[in-house]
Amino acid sequence: TLTGFLTAAVTNGTDFLGEFCAKGDVLVIGLEEFIGDTARRLKHFGANPKKVFLVDRFAGEPDMRPEEFRAHVEAVSPLLVIIDSLSAYSRGQVQDDNNASQMTKVVQPLTDVVHQMGCALIIIHHATKSTGRARGSTAITAGVDVVCEFDIPAEDTDPTLRRIRSVGRVPIPRVYDIRFDGDTYALAVEGEGEAPIDERIIAVVTDRPNISANDVCDAVTARRSDVLSRITAMLATGRLRNVGKYARNPKLVVPGHPLSLMGA
Repeated sequence: TLTGFLTAAVTNGTDFLGEFCAKGDVLVIGLEEFIGDTARRLKHFGANPKKVFLVDRFAGEPDMRPEEFRAHVEAVSPLLVIIDSLSAYSRGQVQDDNNASQMTKVVQPLTDVVHQMGCALIIIHHATKSTGRARGSTAITAGVDVVCEFDIPAEDTDPTLRRIRSVGRVPIPRVYDIRFDGDTYALAVEGEGEAPIDERIIAVVTDRPNISANDVCDAVTARRSDVLSRITAMLATGRLRNVGKYARNPKLVVPGHPLSLMGA
């Protein structure tokens, strides 16, 4: 459901969990579920049907899958590719998903294609029930830029809550909660109905590029020391950028957001 929601955001050029989404085509390699279920989910979230391309099977032998994958990507030239799931995609190509050399031969061709084509790639992969971590060889998670672990932390008491733990080579929030109410996903509130402090800072800076850190403190309803601490951390990880002359009271923009160009 989360990647279905994201597909709709990309095909319509709308926000995803408060972050800007460029508008473009999405190629969905949906190998695990009935094609009608995927279509109904995408319709539910309002995806643009003219910008979604769905592959539900591969025609050739398993060892031909990388070539078929490349052909689909080249035919569509999508902004985003989603593979659901890695286990289904790799079936017949590997004998043991704990074998690093076998899994590298599966994951590497996927990342090579999207790097060459300049599109984003999401690979859905199953987790082990005991740990919640990715199943199989560490070559799987080592071969991608970001790993997001998704679970339901309190299914009995709060079935709408979802928790995402992320780690990667690009600046991202490490842990954050979202809610799925059956119709849509949104960042989970914390405290008195407010979004996490990092997201409140991002929202303020997005709306007011080139804003000073002091003015952010005035705009965000939290302790000043907490806001300044988070701004320092977000500058260090690249979620914010200082376009001013001084480090003491930086002028802030959100890298990559269209509005941030106004403050550059």
